[in-house]
Amino acid sequence: MEFSIEKSSGRGKMQAFDKQTGEKFTGNYSAYYSGQNARGEGMLIGDRGKKIKLRLLIEPGIRPTGRGTGSDGSGKRYDIVF
Repeated sequence: MEFSIEKSSGRGKMQAFDKQTGEKFTGNYSAYYSGQNARGEGMLIGDRGKKIKLRLLIEPGIRPTGRGTGSDGSGKRYDIVF
């Protein structure tokens, strides 16, 4: 899936798009500093009803980067990089 995250301090918005199904996702995340990085959690909700719960590891900077994992209600796992 294509994934983007809003640069923010503590909370922000996320967007994703699943090319295979055409489903568009929006959601919010919250994060807190843990040493040199930030850890966060968020929820993406699709325009067709799918929900994906995410856990994020964010490397702060002018252009934050990071990675995360998620799962939906049917147990499908997602790996993200941003």
